[in-house]
Amino acid sequence: MKWIDKYKSHLSYIYPEKVSVEKKNNYSNYLKHAINTAGFSPDKIYIVTSKNDNTYEDHILPLIEALKHKGESIVKLYHNNEFYVTKHNNAVKDSLNEIFAMLSYDLSPNNLKAILGN
Repeated sequence: MKWIDKYKSHLSYIYPEKVSVEKKNNYSNYLKHAINTAGFSPDKIYIVTSKNDNTYEDHILPLIEALKHKGESIVKLYHNNEFYVTKHNNAVKDSLNEIFAMLSYDLSPNNLKAILGN
């Protein structure tokens, strides 16, 4: 049994077998509304994704646009566009080195950042 299969019944609203265009639009609008009405915006938001993710057009792009439109957080975006990265969990699992590099850079002292460049 795959790990996701244990949780699929609980995740049916975000991991459905067949999803209608109406449900996709509702979910995209829900994210936009949640972001725009949030009482807190972090300084930075890291998004690790793939243009091959099967929800990229319907879910990831609206999320990125809503965050950029609100304009209160710096959005740091990394794409792992390997052909096998088609789901959210693969984007993270197959990009751990890149995630660690981004976080290490952002958490490093300013004098080290000057040496490494932007």
